[in-house]
Amino acid sequence: MIVLSLVGVFLTYMLLLLVLARVNPLRFLRNYSKAILTSMTTCSSAATMPNSMMCCDKMGVSPFIYKFSIPLGATVNMDGTSIFLVISTFFLANVCGITIPASMMATLLVTVLLLSVAAPGVPGAALACLTMLLSIANIPLESVSLIIGAYTIFDGCLTTSNIMGDGVVTAIVANSENLLDKKRFYSSNNI
Repeated sequence: MIVLSLVGVFLTYMLLLLVLARVNPLRFLRNYSKAILTSMTTCSSAATMPNSMMCCDKMGVSPFIYKFSIPLGATVNMDGTSIFLVISTFFLANVCGITIPASMMATLLVTVLLLSVAAPGVPGAALACLTMLLSIANIPLESVSLIIGAYTIFDGCLTTSNIMGDGVVTAIVANSENLLDKKRFYSSNNI
């Protein structure tokens, strides 16, 4: 379910690129591929930041935009982490036979938002945040062991979703401010 949700986010990003930035999403993926591969292998938004900035520069985004948006996104844009936290919390509650009341859901929602913004861009951060959510929802912490085995795969996907959001928003803002050089964006030298 987590990977399916991340695919939905990915498709939304591609649609946003097409509609708001008016660029070819497949070309964006080609231009941004080094950052995507780095994020998948390092599982760290912070470690991927230099590659993300380099990819934005090569695809024609003005440094005025990407030098602000990429570090900001690496710090606060944790959409993949949010998805992981919500789905994992409800999955583990269901496995443990715990019903989360509506009043607790509001608390969990605010906590997920705060945790996803405050989560550091390092490997394993979402798992640490999940343990906080489980304790708030009175779900046994031992249940996290059901997720740990697959977490390495999830972590790469979560980080990729996070940095994809950074790059997409950077391209959209650059286009809206006329600071995206589309000749460089479509150039074959960007690989």
